[in-house]
Amino acid sequence: MNRKLTAGVITGLLLAPTTIANAQENDAQSRVTTHTEQVAYTNEVAAATTREQLIAQFGKLSEDSLESEMVLARGDLIVVQNSGDFNSDEKAIIKAKYEYVEKQRQLLLELKEIGIVINKISYSSSKFNDEVKNIKDRYDTFLGNKETTASYLFVQDQFKKAIEVALINNASGVASDIRKSVLQYGYEEEAPRNTYFKGKGADIDKLNKLISDSEAAKSVTDQLMDLDLLNPTAINNFTTTYNALTADQKKVVEAYNPKNETVTPFKKYKDALTGLSAIDKISSNVTQLMKKKARGLLISK
Repeated sequence: MNRKLTAGVITGLLLAPTTIANAQENDAQSRVTTHTEQVAYTNEVAAATTREQLIAQFGKLSEDSLESEMVLARGDLIVVQNSGDFNSDEKAIIKAKYEYVEKQRQLLLELKEIGIVINKISYSSSKFNDEVKNIKDRYDTFLGNKETTASYLFVQDQFKKAIEVALINNASGVASDIRKSVLQYGYEEEAPRNTYFKGKGADIDKLNKLISDSEAAKSVTDQLMDLDLLNPTAINNFTTTYNALTADQKKVVEAYNPKNETVTPFKKYKDALTGLSAIDKISSNVTQLMKKKARGLLISK
């Protein structure tokens, strides 16, 4: 009995180091596995956090963003394009959003310059019609259409198409977050667009009034340039046309001086009108005098 016990103890002591070693090895492996899983989970969380941060960043990007924000976005766009956390469709819409904002900011700088010119135009300018035509042409070129590359309407339409595609492809999960609602690509009607432009420094409603007044005044200034100042009927007809104008339109006609003459065409007309009035007055006085003489002769008889 004692021999069996002794043998069992000895066997146990001989096996103990191996058992302990195996236990230690299993514990070490368990720790390595746990550590690997923790690292993988941490990396996954970090990737998810970075992805959400980038989506939020490009979602907030707008024409009102600071230059420093645009610089950061420019760098992060490279990160997105080289990241495995975004699929190709998501990369495409993020790139489209950045490029849209960049172009929109450039367009709004040009729009502001147009607004400055509009505000400087005076109804008393001798070149009013030419100035209005020039700024109208410039604005029309700026606005363009959906087929005119780099024009305002073209840029809006391109981003609109990019969003429409993203909403139905593999970027549909982020398209709305990237788009947001601060941009103007969806405003196709003139009234809300003009309100937006006014807030950016260009009063297009004022420009439209200038154009309307210029068109009304031009027909009169054309008539003024061809006016026969020796023809009383022509002078009276012009006076009727001129009197039908608004106060602002009259200023245009009065200041009109395409040849930079010392005496403006309107001043020549006014002098002729004054002379005609004087002649009419003399003629009326002569007529009245003749009538008096005729009555005197009748009485003396």
